[in-house]
Amino acid sequence: MAEIKKVLCAIDFGPMTSKIVDYAKTMCSCLNSKIYLIYVVHSLDAIAQFSVPKSYREEYEKQMIDQAKAKAQELKEKFFQDMDVEFVLKAGKPAKEILSFMDSEKIDMVVIGAINKEDIGEFLFGSVGEKVIKLSKVPVVVIK
Repeated sequence: MAEIKKVLCAIDFGPMTSKIVDYAKTMCSCLNSKIYLIYVVHSLDAIAQFSVPKSYREEYEKQMIDQAKAKAQELKEKFFQDMDVEFVLKAGKPAKEILSFMDSEKIDMVVIGAINKEDIGEFLFGSVGEKVIKLSKVPVVVIK
């Protein structure tokens, strides 16, 4: 039987975050596994060719990281008072950063949310969940 010691929960602080985190917490409690929450600030480097100054891009990322840290603390207080959870914060292309973290930490399972096709983020950046599902080497639990 497969051992699931490390579970990665990918979040975006959108409307489904609480539901996704709740499922991940329940699974980790039952499996007695470590949980990692990952949030990736989407880098603005992709739009550098549109004359967006580097200082603006860096300030944007800094502000997003600061906001993410505050939101992560709220999640920890709401869901994980009795559990060991590690919050991981990255900047870059979300799917690439999630997959890279999965490999480097030898994650055994991923929990991720599914979004509607009309989502503006999917239109602009592509579906992170779809890429993670297609390229993951481990099972992915999709929360709808």
